[in-house]
Parts: sequence; structure tokens; C-alpha cells
Amino acid sequence: MKTIAFLSALLFAMPAIAQPPATYRIAGTVVDSVSGRPLSKTRVLLETTAGSRAPIATYVTGQDGRFVFAGLSAAKYSLAAERQGYPLQGLDRHDQYATAVAVGTNLDSESIVFHLLRSASIDGRVTDDADEPQRGVSVLIFMVDNFSGTTFTRLLRTIQTDDLGIYHAQGLLAGRYFVAVSAEPWFRREGQNRFGMIDETSSVLDVSYPVTFFPGVTDWHAAAPINLKFGQRVTADVPLRAVHSIHVRLSYNERRPPQDVRVLSRVFNAPEAPVPFNRRYVDGALQLVLAPGHYTLEVSPAQESKFRADVDWNGDLSLTSDELAAAPHTAAVSGAIKFDGDIPDGVKPQLALLNVGTRAPVFAPIDADGNFTFPQPLPLGTYEAHIARSTDFWVWGISAAGGTVNGTRVAIDSPGAVRLSVVATRSVGNVDGVVTLNDKPKAGSMVVLVPQNEADTALYRRDQSDSDGTFTLRSVLPGDYVLLALDNWEVEWSRPEVIRRYLAAGQRIHVSGDNAPKVSVQVQPVGQ
Repeated sequence: MKTIAFLSALLFAMPAIAQPPATYRIAGTVVDSVSGRPLSKTRVLLETTAGSRAPIATYVTGQDGRFVFAGLSAAKYSLAAERQGYPLQGLDRHDQYATAVAVGTNLDSESIVFHLLRSASIDGRVTDDADEPQRGVSVLIFMVDNFSGTTFTRLLRTIQTDDLGIYHAQGLLAGRYFVAVSAEPWFRREGQNRFGMIDETSSVLDVSYPVTFFPGVTDWHAAAPINLKFGQRVTADVPLRAVHSIHVRLSYNERRPPQDVRVLSRVFNAPEAPVPFNRRYVDGALQLVLAPGHYTLEVSPAQESKFRADVDWNGDLSLTSDELAAAPHTAAVSGAIKFDGDIPDGVKPQLALLNVGTRAPVFAPIDADGNFTFPQPLPLGTYEAHIARSTDFWVWGISAAGGTVNGTRVAIDSPGAVRLSVVATRSVGNVDGVVTLNDKPKAGSMVVLVPQNEADTALYRRDQSDSDGTFTLRSVLPGDYVLLALDNWEVEWSRPEVIRRYLAAGQRIHVSGDNAPKVSVQVQPVGQ
């Protein structure tokens, strides 16, 4: 008995031996998203969801498409993969979101199926009236997407044709596209007529190309959409047809040419893009030579502020700078902003106004006293206000003299001066939660936080649920919201008339500063 008691006392006196921390694995298979076949030679990248987000490990799949990352601590990790013909993409990607993999006790992280999306391409040839190739001309690729919560056609990229008049738009995702060509006749490009050897005033050569859309139309409403599937290659040739040029003579009272003149064209919802034109100086005035059409003319007179005007030019005409400036289609915007806290050292925030119609942003520096003035007049329209170059502050309220305010939006409907008063707050919080389906965590769902004022899209927040169903909505301003989880990523979530149909089944929450609730929300299936 004494021996047993002694041994027991000895065991209790011995220091506890520390157990090594548990480690986990992330494993799965990379497959083609369409055929489902395993993909070899695929580079899989693993990174943490916190910190620098730099890859911490890589793995190249074999013939079976399998990948394994071992020795991981409990945390969330991001997976990305790429292969020849497959652009780099996150796991179950939607817009800028992807599903993170949660690793830990009782979490399944070893049966991942990574559906890799194959890239598509659009190729074509640009020709003139004589079916001759047009080299070095600009080809504009437009894509229809739902990135901002509404169906929107945006300019994706601009590429140039080669010596054979051929263009290649590669690395595209599946979706709907449009193709346009903006060009000048060959004798005006690349300095072909720099020695004046070609008489451009000849009626035969006094021609221009209007902006032309596939399959060869000049009205963007008649442009043919190109519906790309994953891995598909589509040919879209664009024939250009010359039209008789118009000549617009611009004279200036100061008798000096403007510092800059731009002719802009807006197609679809895309921001205005420069239109090529020929400029000549005739009898002290500037003459623009271009195709007839509806344009925005942007003029920067010497030592004066820039002004813009919408014009319909269908024939030759003469204008003065006074005539153009007398009917402006812009507003001069300035104001003051009040921050509800100190701005960190070295941070120089700006006020950003995002045009709701074109999604084009404009920026104004904010001085030490909180005053701002946009350097150039703004086109009429509706704008969302944001704080740029600072992650600490968000626009909380606006009032406007000369505009109409709705939440953090301001509508500028008439030319003149607009004065804004803006309040910016850093009192924001995060909303954490989990998406469920039949009482089980649901991965890959779109999570949307809808503000009480459904039209105030600047207050919306989105995320994608991770492998364990969890999500985090960051930088949420105080207020009342409805939390939704949807299995349809095509929903136009920022259109009030669309999102309202889902609100009744959502979860109502209140956010007060940095005190945000942890919530559970049931996913609403597609079509509900």
C-alpha cells in the first residue's frame, strides 16, 4: 500500500507532457467544369484568409487530378488553381468571391471537388470596303455581367489588330459579349500621310469610319451578342464601311487653339470612350473631321476650365467656344466633409462619386479643413458617394444644394453649381453568421445584406458562404437590415424591385456601431 501511494504521489508530481497540436489536411480533385474529367498538370495554390494572403504552398496534380496539403492548423484557407487553357480562379468562384475551406475538428476538408472553368476566346478579322485587312485598329470587347447587382454592359478590354487585320481576345469567361471597332482610314493612321502626299480633301478620300459593331452595324442597339460557353472559340469578323466625313469648325474668342479637344462616344452602359478623328487648323480655327453621329464633346480652352456638351453632328457646321459653353451639360461640384474621428497619419482620403449609369468614378482631394472641389465639371446623372484611399471611414450622410439626395446617392439633374455636405463615420461593424439548408451548413451561397432604404445600394454588403457555411460581412454601417442567403448568383440584388421578393424570407437584424450580431440564415433556393 505504501508503495502504491508513493507511486501515485510521484505521478501527480511529474509535469504534464504537452501534446502536439492537432494538424489537418485539405485534399480533393480538380476536374473540368463541363466534362467532369480529372485535370492533370494543374497548379493548385493554398493561402491563408488572413494576413498577406500570399500562397503558403503549391501542388501540381497528377493524372488523377488529386491534390493534398497536409500539416495544417485549424483555420480557414483559400484555394486557387490554374492550368493551360484555364485562367487562375478561386474555388467555386462567383464575381470577386470564392469559397474558403474551413479546417478543424469535425470539418470535412478532404473531399473537395474543384470545378475548373476553361477559358474561351473571340477572334476575328477587321476589313474595309475593299475587303482589305485593317491593321493597328482598336477592337473593343464588351462584357455583360451582374457584378454591381444589375445587368450591366461594360468595356472589358481594348486590343489592336495585327498586320493581317486579325484580333485575338483570349482568356475570357463564359458569358455574353459584344465587339466594336473604332478606327480611322488607313492613310490617317500611323503617320501614313505625314508628308502630305495624300490629298485628304479629295472627295474620294474625305471619308471616315463610324464606330462599328459586330456583325457590321453602326447602331449599338443592333449589335449582335456573342454568347460564349466555357472552352468555346468564336469568330466575329467586323467589316468597316466608310461614310462621307463631316467637318466641324471650332473657333475661339481668345484666338488661341484649345489645349485639348476630345470626342467621346458612349455605347451600352459603358463609360464614354475616345473616338478617333482628324484635326486640321484652317484659317486660325480648329477643324474636326469625323463620321456623323451623337457624341460628347469635351473641350479644354487655354487657361479656362474644361466643359462638355452633348452634340448630334449630322453635317458640316461652325461653332464658337461661346456657343458650346452656353449650353453646358455638366455641373461644378464642391463641398465639405466632416469626419467623426481622426484621420490616420499619412492617409489622404478623397471623396469618390460613382456614376450609377456608367459606373465611372470621379475623385476629389479633401484638404485639411475637409473642403473638396472636383477638378472638372461632372456630367449630369446620379452618383453614389464613397470615401476613397481610406479603409477607416464610410459615407454616413449627405445633404446637397443643387441636387436631390437619397441615402448616400445624389442626383444632379440640372447644370450649374452643386454644394455637398458629407458626414463620414468609422462606426462600422462586421456581421458574422452561417448559411444553412435543412439545418446543415451550406457552402457557396450568395449572402446579401439589404439596408432599410433598398435604393441606397452603397450600404449593401455581400459575401459567399465558406465550406462550413460561415460568412463575414464587413464594414457595415449602423442601421436596420434584412439578411438574405440566395442560391442564385444571377439575381439582380441591387435593384429594389427584384430584391423585395426575397425579403419576407430573410433574417431581420439591427447593427449598432461595432456591436453586430451573429446570425443564422436559411438559404432560399433558386427560383423561390
